[in-house]
Amino acid sequence: MPQINHVIFGMKCIYFFLLTLFAVTNANAACMDFYKSAGSYLTFKSGGLDRVAYLRWPRNFDFIKNNGLPLIFDIHGSGGNGRHEMNMTGWGNASDKYNLLVVAPQGYLKNLDGFSWVVRGNQLSGTSEISSKIEIDDILYLKDLISLLKSSGCVDINKIYLSGFSGGARLASEYVCQASERIAGLIAVAGLRAGAPRKKSENVFEPDGNECRPLHNFSILSFANLDDSVNPYNGGGAVYWGYGTEKAVARWVQLFGCDKDPRVELIYSKQTDRTFGGCVEGVQVRTIVGVVGGHAWPTLLASDGVSKNTYFIDLIVNYFNLQ
Repeated sequence: MPQINHVIFGMKCIYFFLLTLFAVTNANAACMDFYKSAGSYLTFKSGGLDRVAYLRWPRNFDFIKNNGLPLIFDIHGSGGNGRHEMNMTGWGNASDKYNLLVVAPQGYLKNLDGFSWVVRGNQLSGTSEISSKIEIDDILYLKDLISLLKSSGCVDINKIYLSGFSGGARLASEYVCQASERIAGLIAVAGLRAGAPRKKSENVFEPDGNECRPLHNFSILSFANLDDSVNPYNGGGAVYWGYGTEKAVARWVQLFGCDKDPRVELIYSKQTDRTFGGCVEGVQVRTIVGVVGGHAWPTLLASDGVSKNTYFIDLIVNYFNLQ
């Protein structure tokens, strides 16, 4: 009888091995089909509209041996576009360096030479296209795009990150406030939000607590400059900004139950780096604040000692353990 039990156990092991191998093979086959059909330019239907997104695959990507790529959404600011975004931020080159799938979504609403996103509280003053915004659902678009990429068999569904600049950070923030699926991390540059702005008093706004109720927890990395005149750090600017980055950070710290006193790990000559720990499920809220730099995506974070200079993309990769 013991010998028979050993045989049965061995047969079960072989069965589960073959089942796993079959599942992996199918996933890789699906990834190969998606990789060949999608290329660098993805088109699909969302909300009845033809939508597009740009893809940057690692140069030496092997879909046969693929175990799932970390997925980075590089979301452009108002007036931008997907193709330019990856060059501006550096995420395009990071795809090769760190073996990432980088996807640059693109807005539908025309704005100057590019596109803008439709986000709650984001009514562009003086535009004649307000009525058309009702037909554009960029939250649905992002959700459909994520679902499409998750089903491709090419990505690690536990490593999906939203990276946004300006209006793109506003969209990314809005998305994680509503998202039903799990997002591993949020990177928001010059546009972190924690819900639409709510007027508290004359010229004073705060995050609307009723409009940001995330179903999952995730780590956050934000960057902002004190001299940003487009989205002022302490609030102001266009009506859709309302409150500044400091209030947004404070709200996320509250939502995730983090320690109120941050750990200051690095103080650069031009940037202050703070991390709020003690949050639920071990997530963190980290914020880097520059003295000068305006409304821009940071590249090199310069320290007093040249040997400690850090490129922002490298800092993001290390923070979220994407290597």
